[in-house]
Amino acid sequence: MGDQIFFKNSVRICYTGIIKMVDGGRVCTIEGNTSGASRIVANGGGVCEKSYALSYTGIVGYGRPDWSLVEEPRYEVG
Repeated sequence: MGDQIFFKNSVRICYTGIIKMVDGGRVCTIEGNTSGASRIVANGGGVCEKSYALSYTGIVGYGRPDWSLVEEPRYEVG
């Protein structure tokens, strides 16, 4: 959970999401700027959970952000 998934259109990598889980040959994602449709929707205006077969040809690859680079926010009590 928390890994990144990359999708392509007919020309290039064009879209990304966060992986929620992989189960039964499917990858479940959380994606922004999309809709609840069962495919990638450009500028869909929402945040949705989606699911794709691992064999879906629109998936280009996966990545893991280096979360160690994230700094904790500093809050001042005033």
